[in-house]
Amino acid sequence: MPHNVPWRSAVPLALAVATTLVTAQPSDLLLEACNRLPDAKKRLACFKEATRRPADALPTATPALSPASTPAAAPNPAPAPTATAQLPPLPLAEAVRLCTRLITVAQGREAEATESAEASSASEMSVTWPALPGKKPVYCNLGRADHRITSITSNGKVASGALLESMHARTTQREEIQAGNYARFLAGATKALTSRMQDPDAAQFRNLFVSDGPLHMLCGEIDARNAFGAYEGFRRFYASGDPEFHAIESRKTTRVFEATWASVCARKMADIAAF
Repeated sequence: MPHNVPWRSAVPLALAVATTLVTAQPSDLLLEACNRLPDAKKRLACFKEATRRPADALPTATPALSPASTPAAAPNPAPAPTATAQLPPLPLAEAVRLCTRLITVAQGREAEATESAEASSASEMSVTWPALPGKKPVYCNLGRADHRITSITSNGKVASGALLESMHARTTQREEIQAGNYARFLAGATKALTSRMQDPDAAQFRNLFVSDGPLHMLCGEIDARNAFGAYEGFRRFYASGDPEFHAIESRKTTRVFEATWASVCARKMADIAAF
């Protein structure tokens, strides 16, 4: 990209490129591409644009499929249940509960859900929500025998396979954080932050807290060894493990870091003991 292109014009391009690169992955992973932008202003603008998108947005690079042709393969398919392990038939209320755990646009609309006779089959139930203005209906397909979600179709975009597995993982992490269990989140955030350091295990942390917002963030201060083995002093940082979006305060990017810190570290959820 030429250096004289206005930084705002780089944001849509970065998001478009990221969508192409991360087809079949959550749209939040666009933040990883934002984090790789070398210019600090572009990184901040890209971050704001990506987190402004709906939480349930799916990549547009995947061709839209009709509910009837939605892939039926589930991530990490479980063995077929035996007669002794047979689950009870899948009631609509339970299917709706399982689906709305992942589909944020359907949360609060549980009463509107119905079973789609057209898209359902003997082995699979297709739960549908009516279209909102300017949108398409939402479909959620589940196996009747194992109660596993096999695909989600939101506004004509399909999530299945690896994308669906990642959505499950992200939802589980969010639920763990909301329940006060931060172990998995802390491990991912600190790994993302220190993975390229000279001596990741020597990094020291203090004044840590978890912040809520478009993403859950670990915020605080870090001191790490440089190439000569000496500690450089504590500096503020923010880090999210999945998707990776992180930065450490530096003199070169002070103004942008301050603006981003104010955005992602403003809503403290809980203090974290230093480790």
